[in-house]
Amino acid sequence: MTLSNILNIVESESDYICPYFDEKLKDPKNWTFPVTNFGIDEVELLHKKYTLWKDLGRGNNIGRFKGNDKNQVLKLENDIDQNGIDPTQPPIFVNVEDDTLGTGNHRWESSLNKGITGWMGQYYQINCDDPIKKEWINKRFTKLLNNGRQFNQLNNSVEDIRELITFGIKYGQLTTQPQIEREIEFQSNNSLTKAEQKRIIAEMVAYVHATGANVKLNRFRTFTDKTYKEYVNLSTDPYVKDVIKDPDSHNYYINKQSGTSIRNIISAASKIKTTDKKPWLNVQASVELPSTQQPLDYKRDNVHTYSLPTLSKEIDELSKYKIEYGCYAWDHPNCQHAFPAQDHVDENPEDYEFIRY
Repeated sequence: MTLSNILNIVESESDYICPYFDEKLKDPKNWTFPVTNFGIDEVELLHKKYTLWKDLGRGNNIGRFKGNDKNQVLKLENDIDQNGIDPTQPPIFVNVEDDTLGTGNHRWESSLNKGITGWMGQYYQINCDDPIKKEWINKRFTKLLNNGRQFNQLNNSVEDIRELITFGIKYGQLTTQPQIEREIEFQSNNSLTKAEQKRIIAEMVAYVHATGANVKLNRFRTFTDKTYKEYVNLSTDPYVKDVIKDPDSHNYYINKQSGTSIRNIISAASKIKTTDKKPWLNVQASVELPSTQQPLDYKRDNVHTYSLPTLSKEIDELSKYKIEYGCYAWDHPNCQHAFPAQDHVDENPEDYEFIRY
């Protein structure tokens, strides 16, 4: 149900009068953005036409997990003020089934603020009879559209992708981990880093474990700090009660997958007192995915046969130095510390000055 239907508004010529859209710009022949269905067979692109906002239903902003972003609305308004309406940029996409927006809610709000009565419209339909699968396809398509604009585009966020993948798992549209990984990569074009994509994969694997969803997972999994905490909280292994959650025990988690420096363990170890009831540090570690050259056992052994022993040797050398000089190397009285100049008033960064300390 559109706004026009609800209020029984009769269309008039004044609806089409807008200083931002002249007759040439309203003509779809002059819209040059290459629209696509991204290879989703069930999505059929139909006609294009200049579309009045009042004739559309906003739907539930299906492509945006957090809804409209006010800063993005303001950015679009400034873009329109400076550059006008750009026919080389994506049109709004309208689902012909109910005349609701698939994408374009930010442009809708910006238009209302600026008195713009319509926009370039591309209509589409989803050829699918299964209502769950149809909603899944619509979600996939609209999130892909989020990444289509080159300038002033609010790309998919981690939350947007996480919401889509969770929906796909929950309703049986994603049934294997490779499908999950491909969809995350597919949807992350132009928006998420490889590290963010890997984090979502780890979170989705944890979601499958927690919910018992019917998804065939890969043999090996990784962890993020978040999914590791969830793993500990859901575990019934006696190790959790006896060690990790023992109030007298000291524990430290190392995540090799995330690239966290193993040297951070020094801070945790320095807090242990010789008078503590259990004055030692238990290490829990998750490692990177194994390979044919480095199987899982090898990567685990490497933590305790190379990484930690190497750190211990470095600490031993520091201790020898401390005994010899009564201080650490960075505390030696002959040290000449300095800062590169950062103050353009009282210092001279243009001369590449260093401020001695």
